[in-house]
Amino acid sequence: MDNKGTLEVRLTTADHALPVASAEVTVFDMELNSLYTLHTDQSGITKWVELPAPPAQTQLDSNLPVKPYSRYIVEIIADGFHKTIVNGVQIYDNAPSYLPINLKPLQKGQPPEEIWFDIGENALEMAWQSGSESAPSILPEVKIHREVFIPTHITVHLGTPASNARNVTVPFIDYIKNVASSEIFPDWPYHSLRANIHAQISLALNRVFTEWYRGKSYNFDITNSTQFDQYFVEGRNIFESVSVIADEIFNSYIIRPPGVEPFFAEYCNGTTAWCPGMKQWGTVTLANQGMNYLQILRYYYGQSIYIATTDNIRTPFESFRGNLALGSSGQDVAMIQMMLARIGRNYPAMPAVSVDGSYGSQTVAAVRRFQQIFGLAQTGTVDRRTWYSISNIYAAVMKLAELGSEGHQPPVIIPPTGMPPFPGTNLSVGSSGNNVRLIQQAINTI
Repeated sequence: MDNKGTLEVRLTTADHALPVASAEVTVFDMELNSLYTLHTDQSGITKWVELPAPPAQTQLDSNLPVKPYSRYIVEIIADGFHKTIVNGVQIYDNAPSYLPINLKPLQKGQPPEEIWFDIGENALEMAWQSGSESAPSILPEVKIHREVFIPTHITVHLGTPASNARNVTVPFIDYIKNVASSEIFPDWPYHSLRANIHAQISLALNRVFTEWYRGKSYNFDITNSTQFDQYFVEGRNIFESVSVIADEIFNSYIIRPPGVEPFFAEYCNGTTAWCPGMKQWGTVTLANQGMNYLQILRYYYGQSIYIATTDNIRTPFESFRGNLALGSSGQDVAMIQMMLARIGRNYPAMPAVSVDGSYGSQTVAAVRRFQQIFGLAQTGTVDRRTWYSISNIYAAVMKLAELGSEGHQPPVIIPPTGMPPFPGTNLSVGSSGNNVRLIQQAINTI
């Protein structure tokens, strides 16, 4: 096989805080024939090695019966650490990739063990998951954050939501690189790759923004099940082509005006699974026809979408920040008022409420009626349970975690002056401190 890809192994410990030098790394083929024995340098990195792979053109045609990648086994042995074995590292023709592994140190008196990561197949080569477990209902406590932010880390459940599987917490940027490397082929055209990564980022941020799983009392942000979310594979190798794009756009996401929330960019491979959103194989065809990433996204999601970016990068946090009652004021009060006003359009028994950020008798009456309708203690105070119940019903009526979202617009108590008409370049939306900029690139629409 004349076609080759390249692989570099990067070893760290203590959640990537420290490099692991002088580790022995052996690369085997799937028949356990040893191909390379490598050693990490003082930065914990091996040299690049070449490994045979199928021709690059096999990545560009979904009808070819040949898998577009070869699979290998990597064994890692380092003094003071458990042995780690990665089974099924995927290598593509002319596609550099790296394998980042955080080694588990041996504890005093602890017997050594073998830690295995099994990569499996690329999601495009798999039948997308289905099963008897129903998708979680939107009704139990879906929460809405006040502003869009990029989480420093994201917690992934390695199975369907209700399964007894482990959670792993990884940096958000590493999560996106992993998902992209697990779901698309690295030799796809640039604009196809970028369109897919924008959708992957946006879908993940939608789960964080709506606290979709944490609002249902789960202790994670997203699953790795394609039945519900995106395909994350613990321990897999990452492709340079997707890594470079993810580094560039990790704080960019899709919005559909007038909403400002990360758009629920539903997608599927378009061959073994169908969905109303983006078709991953279709993005290759459109890119080869000359479309850029924004044109591709608009082809699937509509001409009204744009790409927004934010500098608001922070540790994930819970949306409830304390009780609201008569006399309270500020952005949180305005948020509750805005949600109650929208809910009232579906529930005509709800009294009208003004969005002015001041918790007066009108707001007390609206909260009490909401509490009556939804079986809560009629206190007129927004406590934790009431906050999440209001947020939950608001998400349901707005369809925020669905492709057909109405579009969330956070309340602005005092409208900013000098704001350009929507949509426009460098448009600031959202509450203060959330520097979100709408990028209206000079790109022709479809």
